[in-house]
Amino acid sequence: MKTQTKRNLIGLAVVIVIVVVAAAALLKAKSNALEREIAAWEAAGYPLDPKELLPPAPPDAENAAVGYLEIMAGVDEDVPSPTEEDATAYLRKFGTDEELAALESDTPATVLVAARYASNADQLRDLLLTESPWVWPPSTYEGDLLPTTPRTLDASRVLVLQARALALQGEMSEAVRCLQAALRLSERTATFPALVAVIAHAAVDQAVLRAVEDIGRTQPIATTLLERELQWRHYRTALVRALNAEAAHVWTQREQWPSLFQSLTGLPLEPWGLSGDAAYYFSVMREAIGRLGEPYTEQDDPLWEPAEGGGGMFGSVLVPHFPGANHIVTQAEAHRRMALFAFELRRQKESLGSYQAALAATEVPISPITGEPFEVVIDEAGIVISTPPARGDEPLEWRWE
Repeated sequence: MKTQTKRNLIGLAVVIVIVVVAAAALLKAKSNALEREIAAWEAAGYPLDPKELLPPAPPDAENAAVGYLEIMAGVDEDVPSPTEEDATAYLRKFGTDEELAALESDTPATVLVAARYASNADQLRDLLLTESPWVWPPSTYEGDLLPTTPRTLDASRVLVLQARALALQGEMSEAVRCLQAALRLSERTATFPALVAVIAHAAVDQAVLRAVEDIGRTQPIATTLLERELQWRHYRTALVRALNAEAAHVWTQREQWPSLFQSLTGLPLEPWGLSGDAAYYFSVMREAIGRLGEPYTEQDDPLWEPAEGGGGMFGSVLVPHFPGANHIVTQAEAHRRMALFAFELRRQKESLGSYQAALAATEVPISPITGEPFEVVIDEAGIVISTPPARGDEPLEWRWE
Protein backbone atom coordinates (compact mmCIF):
# COMPACT_ATOMS: atom_id res chain seq x y z
CA MET A 1 0.00 0.00 0.00
CA LYS A 2 2.79 2.33 0.97
CA THR A 3 4.57 1.51 -2.28
CA GLN A 4 1.44 2.34 -4.32
CA THR A 5 0.95 5.63 -2.48
CA LYS A 6 4.57 6.52 -3.08
CA ARG A 7 4.19 5.76 -6.77
CA ASN A 8 1.05 7.92 -6.93
CA LEU A 9 2.81 10.81 -5.27
CA ILE A 10 5.76 10.49 -7.60
CA GLY A 11 3.40 10.42 -10.61
CA LEU A 12 1.54 13.48 -9.34
CA ALA A 13 4.82 15.33 -8.84
CA VAL A 14 5.88 14.46 -12.38
CA VAL A 15 2.56 15.77 -13.74
CA ILE A 16 2.94 19.00 -11.76
CA VAL A 17 6.48 19.47 -13.04
CA ILE A 18 5.33 18.87 -16.64
CA VAL A 19 2.46 21.37 -16.25
CA VAL A 20 4.74 23.99 -14.71
CA VAL A 21 7.39 23.50 -17.40
CA ALA A 22 4.74 23.61 -20.14
CA ALA A 23 3.18 26.76 -18.67
CA ALA A 24 6.60 28.39 -18.40
CA ALA A 25 7.39 27.42 -21.99
CA LEU A 26 4.04 28.79 -23.17
CA LEU A 27 4.55 32.03 -21.28
CA LYS A 28 8.05 32.33 -22.70
CA ALA A 29 6.79 31.70 -26.24
CA LYS A 30 4.06 34.29 -25.90
CA SER A 31 6.49 36.79 -24.37
CA ASN A 32 8.95 36.14 -27.19
CA ALA A 33 6.17 36.72 -29.73
CA LEU A 34 5.40 40.09 -28.16
CA GLU A 35 9.10 41.00 -28.05
CA ARG A 36 9.41 40.11 -31.75
CA GLU A 37 6.42 42.28 -32.62
CA ILE A 38 7.77 45.25 -30.67
CA ALA A 39 11.16 44.80 -32.37
CA ALA A 40 9.42 44.70 -35.77
CA TRP A 41 7.45 47.81 -34.81
CA GLU A 42 10.64 49.71 -33.97
CA ALA A 43 12.40 48.40 -37.08
CA ALA A 44 9.56 49.82 -39.19
CA GLY A 45 10.25 53.24 -37.66
CA TYR A 46 6.94 53.54 -35.79
CA PRO A 47 7.24 55.57 -32.54
CA LEU A 48 6.38 53.87 -29.27
CA ASP A 49 5.88 57.17 -27.44
CA PRO A 50 2.61 58.90 -28.45
CA LYS A 51 4.04 62.31 -27.61
CA GLU A 52 6.44 61.93 -30.55
CA LEU A 53 3.41 62.18 -32.84
CA LEU A 54 2.09 65.44 -31.38
CA PRO A 55 2.87 68.75 -33.06
CA PRO A 56 4.96 71.15 -30.94
CA ALA A 57 2.67 72.85 -28.42
CA PRO A 58 2.78 76.67 -28.21
CA PRO A 59 2.12 78.38 -24.87
CA ASP A 60 -1.58 78.50 -24.02
CA ALA A 61 -1.56 82.29 -24.48
CA GLU A 62 -0.57 81.76 -28.13
CA ASN A 63 -2.66 78.67 -28.84
CA ALA A 64 -5.78 79.41 -30.90
CA ALA A 65 -7.36 76.21 -29.56
CA VAL A 66 -7.65 77.93 -26.17
CA GLY A 67 -9.62 80.79 -27.71
CA TYR A 68 -11.75 78.25 -29.53
CA LEU A 69 -12.69 76.53 -26.26
CA GLU A 70 -13.63 79.90 -24.74
CA ILE A 71 -16.00 80.60 -27.64
CA MET A 72 -17.50 77.13 -27.50
CA ALA A 73 -18.22 77.54 -23.78
CA GLY A 74 -21.11 79.80 -24.87
CA VAL A 75 -22.66 77.27 -27.24
CA ASP A 76 -25.41 74.90 -26.12
CA GLU A 77 -24.32 71.28 -26.10
CA ASP A 78 -27.60 70.25 -27.71
CA VAL A 79 -26.88 71.83 -31.09
CA PRO A 80 -29.35 70.65 -33.74
CA SER A 81 -28.15 69.13 -36.96
CA PRO A 82 -28.13 71.71 -39.79
CA THR A 83 -31.32 70.58 -41.52
CA GLU A 84 -34.69 72.30 -41.60
CA GLU A 85 -36.37 69.27 -40.01
CA ASP A 86 -33.93 69.04 -37.11
CA ALA A 87 -33.90 72.81 -36.58
CA THR A 88 -37.72 72.82 -36.47
CA ALA A 89 -37.78 70.01 -33.90
CA TYR A 90 -35.18 71.88 -31.84
CA LEU A 91 -37.27 75.08 -31.81
CA ARG A 92 -40.46 73.18 -30.97
CA LYS A 93 -38.65 71.97 -27.86
CA PHE A 94 -36.43 74.91 -26.87
CA GLY A 95 -37.71 77.93 -28.83
CA THR A 96 -38.80 81.21 -27.27
CA ASP A 97 -42.27 82.64 -27.90
CA GLU A 98 -40.79 85.02 -30.45
CA GLU A 99 -38.99 82.19 -32.27
CA LEU A 100 -42.11 80.03 -32.32
CA ALA A 101 -44.18 82.92 -33.68
CA ALA A 102 -41.61 83.51 -36.42
CA LEU A 103 -41.62 79.79 -37.20
CA GLU A 104 -45.40 79.86 -37.62
CA SER A 105 -45.01 82.82 -40.02
CA ASP A 106 -42.87 80.60 -42.29
CA THR A 107 -39.45 81.92 -41.29
CA PRO A 108 -37.04 79.00 -41.98
CA ALA A 109 -36.11 77.17 -38.79
CA THR A 110 -32.45 77.08 -39.84
CA VAL A 111 -32.43 80.89 -39.96
CA LEU A 112 -33.98 81.16 -36.50
CA VAL A 113 -31.62 78.65 -34.91
CA ALA A 114 -28.60 80.15 -36.64
CA ALA A 115 -29.53 83.55 -35.19
CA ARG A 116 -28.96 82.06 -31.74
CA TYR A 117 -25.41 81.20 -32.69
CA ALA A 118 -24.64 84.06 -35.06
CA SER A 119 -22.25 85.78 -32.67
CA ASN A 120 -20.47 82.52 -31.85
CA ALA A 121 -20.34 81.61 -35.55
CA ASP A 122 -18.80 84.97 -36.43
CA GLN A 123 -16.15 84.60 -33.71
CA LEU A 124 -15.43 81.01 -34.72
CA ARG A 125 -15.14 81.93 -38.38
CA ASP A 126 -12.73 84.79 -37.68
CA LEU A 127 -10.61 82.63 -35.39
CA LEU A 128 -10.53 79.60 -37.67
CA LEU A 129 -9.62 81.62 -40.75
CA THR A 130 -6.54 83.07 -39.06
CA GLU A 131 -3.15 81.35 -39.13
CA SER A 132 -2.68 81.34 -35.35
CA PRO A 133 -0.89 78.34 -33.82
CA TRP A 134 -3.42 75.61 -33.11
CA VAL A 135 -2.59 72.46 -31.19
CA TRP A 136 -5.02 69.79 -29.90
CA PRO A 137 -5.36 69.58 -27.03
CA PRO A 138 -4.01 72.61 -25.19
CA SER A 139 -1.00 71.85 -23.00
CA THR A 140 -1.13 68.06 -22.52
CA TYR A 141 -1.63 64.77 -24.28
CA GLU A 142 -3.92 63.10 -21.74
CA GLY A 143 -7.25 64.35 -20.50
CA ASP A 144 -8.26 67.02 -22.97
CA LEU A 145 -9.18 65.21 -26.20
CA LEU A 146 -12.57 63.67 -25.41
CA PRO A 147 -14.12 66.94 -24.11
CA THR A 148 -12.90 68.80 -27.18
CA THR A 149 -14.03 66.27 -29.78
CA PRO A 150 -17.76 66.83 -29.12
CA ARG A 151 -16.99 70.54 -29.17
CA THR A 152 -15.51 70.09 -32.64
CA LEU A 153 -18.75 68.51 -33.84
CA ASP A 154 -20.86 71.20 -32.13
CA ALA A 155 -18.76 73.99 -33.64
CA SER A 156 -19.07 72.51 -37.11
CA ARG A 157 -22.85 72.34 -36.71
CA VAL A 158 -22.93 75.99 -35.64
CA LEU A 159 -20.87 77.03 -38.67
CA VAL A 160 -22.77 74.86 -41.17
CA LEU A 161 -26.12 75.97 -39.77
CA GLN A 162 -25.04 79.61 -40.07
CA ALA A 163 -23.87 78.96 -43.64
CA ARG A 164 -27.25 77.52 -44.58
CA ALA A 165 -29.02 80.50 -43.00
CA LEU A 166 -26.79 82.99 -44.82
CA ALA A 167 -27.40 81.17 -48.11
CA LEU A 168 -31.16 81.42 -47.57
CA GLN A 169 -30.69 85.17 -47.11
CA GLY A 170 -28.69 85.35 -50.35
CA GLU A 171 -25.38 86.14 -48.63
CA MET A 172 -23.45 83.48 -50.52
CA SER A 173 -19.92 84.78 -49.96
CA GLU A 174 -20.46 84.86 -46.19
CA ALA A 175 -21.98 81.39 -46.33
CA VAL A 176 -18.91 80.07 -48.14
CA ARG A 177 -16.62 81.62 -45.54
CA CYS A 178 -18.50 79.81 -42.77
CA LEU A 179 -18.09 76.53 -44.65
CA GLN A 180 -14.41 77.29 -45.21
CA ALA A 181 -13.99 77.90 -41.46
CA ALA A 182 -15.63 74.53 -40.72
CA LEU A 183 -13.16 72.83 -43.06
CA ARG A 184 -10.29 74.59 -41.29
CA LEU A 185 -11.63 73.35 -37.95
CA SER A 186 -11.80 69.83 -39.36
CA GLU A 187 -8.24 69.99 -40.66
CA ARG A 188 -6.88 71.23 -37.35
CA THR A 189 -8.74 68.57 -35.41
CA ALA A 190 -7.08 65.93 -37.60
CA THR A 191 -3.63 67.04 -36.42
CA PHE A 192 -4.31 65.33 -33.10
CA PRO A 193 -3.22 61.68 -33.35
CA ALA A 194 -6.26 59.77 -32.06
CA LEU A 195 -8.99 57.76 -33.76
CA VAL A 196 -11.79 59.92 -32.35
CA ALA A 197 -10.15 63.03 -33.83
CA VAL A 198 -9.81 61.42 -37.26
CA ILE A 199 -13.43 60.27 -37.20
CA ALA A 200 -14.54 63.80 -36.20
CA HIS A 201 -12.40 65.17 -39.06
CA ALA A 202 -14.18 62.94 -41.58
CA ALA A 203 -17.61 63.68 -40.11
CA VAL A 204 -17.16 67.46 -40.25
CA ASP A 205 -15.91 67.35 -43.84
CA GLN A 206 -18.89 65.31 -44.95
CA ALA A 207 -21.33 67.64 -43.12
CA VAL A 208 -19.78 70.58 -44.98
CA LEU A 209 -19.99 68.80 -48.33
CA ARG A 210 -23.65 67.90 -47.79
CA ALA A 211 -24.35 71.58 -47.10
CA VAL A 212 -22.45 72.62 -50.25
CA GLU A 213 -24.46 70.12 -52.29
CA ASP A 214 -27.76 71.37 -50.85
CA ILE A 215 -26.94 75.07 -51.17
CA GLY A 216 -25.50 74.71 -54.66
CA ARG A 217 -28.24 72.46 -56.01
CA THR A 218 -30.44 75.33 -57.17
CA GLN A 219 -28.20 78.40 -56.93
CA PRO A 220 -24.64 79.29 -57.91
CA ILE A 221 -22.02 78.90 -55.20
CA ALA A 222 -18.39 79.95 -55.52
CA THR A 223 -16.30 76.92 -54.64
CA THR A 224 -12.74 78.20 -55.11
CA LEU A 225 -12.04 78.66 -51.38
CA LEU A 226 -13.59 75.30 -50.56
CA GLU A 227 -11.58 73.55 -53.27
CA ARG A 228 -8.43 75.04 -51.79
CA GLU A 229 -9.23 73.53 -48.40
CA LEU A 230 -10.24 70.15 -49.85
CA GLN A 231 -7.38 69.79 -52.31
CA TRP A 232 -4.80 68.58 -49.81
CA ARG A 233 -6.88 66.36 -47.57
CA HIS A 234 -5.01 63.17 -46.54
CA TYR A 235 -7.44 61.11 -44.50
CA ARG A 236 -5.31 57.99 -44.57
CA THR A 237 -2.23 59.86 -43.40
CA ALA A 238 -4.21 61.13 -40.42
CA LEU A 239 -5.54 57.63 -39.74
CA VAL A 240 -2.06 56.06 -39.90
CA ARG A 241 -0.78 58.65 -37.42
CA ALA A 242 -3.75 57.96 -35.14
CA LEU A 243 -3.30 54.19 -35.27
CA ASN A 244 0.38 54.60 -34.50
CA ALA A 245 -0.44 56.82 -31.52
CA GLU A 246 -3.14 54.45 -30.24
CA ALA A 247 -0.70 51.53 -30.28
CA ALA A 248 2.06 53.60 -28.71
CA HIS A 249 -0.33 54.63 -25.94
CA VAL A 250 -1.21 50.97 -25.33
CA TRP A 251 2.49 50.16 -25.05
CA THR A 252 3.20 52.98 -22.57
CA GLN A 253 0.36 51.66 -20.39
CA ARG A 254 1.65 48.06 -20.33
CA GLU A 255 2.12 48.08 -16.55
CA GLN A 256 -1.65 48.67 -16.25
CA TRP A 257 -2.58 45.80 -18.61
CA PRO A 258 -3.35 43.33 -15.78
CA SER A 259 -5.75 45.69 -13.97
CA LEU A 260 -7.31 46.78 -17.27
CA PHE A 261 -7.81 43.15 -18.26
CA GLN A 262 -9.55 42.35 -14.99
CA SER A 263 -11.77 45.47 -15.16
CA LEU A 264 -12.89 44.57 -18.70
CA THR A 265 -13.42 40.85 -18.19
CA GLY A 266 -13.93 40.38 -14.46
CA LEU A 267 -11.51 37.47 -14.70
CA PRO A 268 -8.09 36.95 -13.12
CA LEU A 269 -5.15 37.68 -15.36
CA GLU A 270 -3.70 34.93 -17.53
CA PRO A 271 -0.23 36.32 -18.37
CA TRP A 272 0.43 34.04 -21.33
CA GLY A 273 -2.96 34.89 -22.89
CA LEU A 274 -2.39 38.61 -22.43
CA SER A 275 1.11 38.55 -23.94
CA GLY A 276 -0.10 36.54 -26.92
CA ASP A 277 -3.09 38.83 -27.40
CA ALA A 278 -0.84 41.91 -27.24
CA ALA A 279 1.46 40.31 -29.85
CA TYR A 280 -1.57 39.78 -32.09
CA TYR A 281 -2.66 43.41 -31.54
CA PHE A 282 0.71 44.87 -32.58
CA SER A 283 0.87 42.50 -35.54
CA VAL A 284 -2.54 43.73 -36.72
CA MET A 285 -1.44 47.33 -36.21
CA ARG A 286 1.63 46.83 -38.38
CA GLU A 287 -0.50 45.25 -41.11
CA ALA A 288 -3.12 48.01 -40.89
CA ILE A 289 -0.58 50.81 -41.10
CA GLY A 290 1.17 49.08 -44.00
CA ARG A 291 -2.10 48.68 -45.91
CA LEU A 292 -3.24 52.21 -45.17
CA GLY A 293 0.05 53.59 -46.43
CA GLU A 294 -0.81 52.32 -49.92
CA PRO A 295 -2.95 54.22 -52.45
CA TYR A 296 -6.69 53.62 -52.70
CA THR A 297 -6.55 50.89 -55.30
CA GLU A 298 -7.93 47.67 -53.84
CA GLN A 299 -11.69 47.29 -53.88
CA ASP A 300 -11.74 45.55 -50.51
CA ASP A 301 -9.76 48.25 -48.66
CA PRO A 302 -12.76 49.83 -46.90
CA LEU A 303 -13.98 46.35 -46.00
CA TRP A 304 -10.64 45.10 -44.68
CA GLU A 305 -10.81 42.87 -41.62
CA PRO A 306 -7.73 41.61 -39.75
CA ALA A 307 -7.12 37.90 -39.42
CA GLU A 308 -8.73 36.44 -36.33
CA GLY A 309 -6.43 36.09 -33.37
CA GLY A 310 -8.57 35.21 -30.39
CA GLY A 311 -11.01 37.03 -28.17
CA GLY A 312 -8.67 38.60 -25.62
CA MET A 313 -8.63 42.16 -24.39
CA PHE A 314 -6.82 43.56 -27.41
CA GLY A 315 -8.26 41.22 -30.00
CA SER A 316 -11.90 41.72 -29.06
CA VAL A 317 -11.95 45.29 -27.69
CA LEU A 318 -9.36 47.37 -29.56
CA VAL A 319 -8.80 45.70 -32.91
CA PRO A 320 -12.42 45.84 -34.21
CA HIS A 321 -12.32 49.65 -34.26
CA PHE A 322 -9.65 49.87 -36.94
CA PRO A 323 -11.51 48.44 -39.96
CA GLY A 324 -14.45 50.69 -39.07
CA ALA A 325 -12.19 53.74 -39.01
CA ASN A 326 -10.73 52.72 -42.38
CA HIS A 327 -14.26 52.47 -43.73
CA ILE A 328 -15.14 55.97 -42.44
CA VAL A 329 -12.12 57.69 -43.97
CA THR A 330 -12.65 55.87 -47.27
CA GLN A 331 -16.22 57.18 -47.37
CA ALA A 332 -14.90 60.68 -46.63
CA GLU A 333 -12.32 60.40 -49.42
CA ALA A 334 -15.02 59.26 -51.86
CA HIS A 335 -17.17 62.25 -50.87
CA ARG A 336 -14.22 64.63 -51.28
CA ARG A 337 -13.39 63.35 -54.78
CA MET A 338 -17.06 63.46 -55.72
CA ALA A 339 -17.34 67.09 -54.60
CA LEU A 340 -14.24 68.22 -56.50
CA PHE A 341 -15.57 66.41 -59.58
CA ALA A 342 -18.95 68.15 -59.24
CA PHE A 343 -17.24 71.54 -58.88
CA GLU A 344 -15.27 70.92 -62.08
CA LEU A 345 -18.33 69.72 -64.00
CA ARG A 346 -20.31 72.82 -63.08
CA ARG A 347 -17.38 75.04 -64.06
CA GLN A 348 -17.13 73.26 -67.43
CA LYS A 349 -20.92 73.46 -67.88
CA GLU A 350 -20.83 77.23 -67.49
CA SER A 351 -18.14 77.36 -70.17
CA LEU A 352 -19.45 74.71 -72.59
CA GLY A 353 -23.20 75.10 -72.09
CA SER A 354 -24.31 71.65 -70.90
CA TYR A 355 -23.45 68.83 -68.52
CA GLN A 356 -23.09 66.46 -71.48
CA ALA A 357 -20.35 68.64 -72.96
CA ALA A 358 -18.77 69.14 -69.53
CA LEU A 359 -18.67 65.38 -68.90
CA ALA A 360 -17.10 64.72 -72.30
CA ALA A 361 -14.36 67.22 -71.47
CA THR A 362 -13.66 65.97 -67.93
CA GLU A 363 -12.03 62.76 -66.74
CA VAL A 364 -14.23 60.84 -64.31
CA PRO A 365 -12.27 60.20 -61.09
CA ILE A 366 -11.95 56.82 -59.40
CA SER A 367 -14.11 55.95 -56.40
CA PRO A 368 -11.89 54.69 -53.58
CA ILE A 369 -14.73 52.41 -52.52
CA THR A 370 -14.94 50.42 -55.75
CA GLY A 371 -11.67 51.17 -57.54
CA GLU A 372 -13.82 52.10 -60.56
CA PRO A 373 -14.88 55.51 -61.96
CA PHE A 374 -17.84 57.20 -60.30
CA GLU A 375 -21.20 56.55 -61.92
CA VAL A 376 -22.65 59.64 -63.67
CA VAL A 377 -26.25 60.10 -64.84
CA ILE A 378 -27.43 63.20 -66.71
CA ASP A 379 -31.13 63.85 -67.22
CA GLU A 380 -33.60 66.74 -67.39
CA ALA A 381 -33.28 67.32 -63.63
CA GLY A 382 -29.50 67.77 -63.80
CA ILE A 383 -26.63 65.48 -62.90
CA VAL A 384 -26.20 62.68 -60.35
CA ILE A 385 -22.74 61.42 -59.37
CA SER A 386 -22.75 58.26 -57.26
CA THR A 387 -20.79 55.29 -56.00
CA PRO A 388 -22.03 52.06 -54.40
CA PRO A 389 -21.77 52.08 -50.62
CA ALA A 390 -19.16 50.34 -48.54
CA ARG A 391 -20.74 47.92 -46.06
CA GLY A 392 -24.38 48.77 -45.30
CA ASP A 393 -24.32 52.53 -45.82
CA GLU A 394 -26.67 54.49 -47.99
CA PRO A 395 -25.31 55.01 -51.54
CA LEU A 396 -23.14 58.10 -51.73
CA GLU A 397 -24.64 60.58 -54.23
CA TRP A 398 -24.20 64.16 -55.39
CA ARG A 399 -27.17 65.81 -57.14
CA TRP A 400 -26.97 69.21 -58.82
CA GLU A 401 -29.37 70.87 -61.25
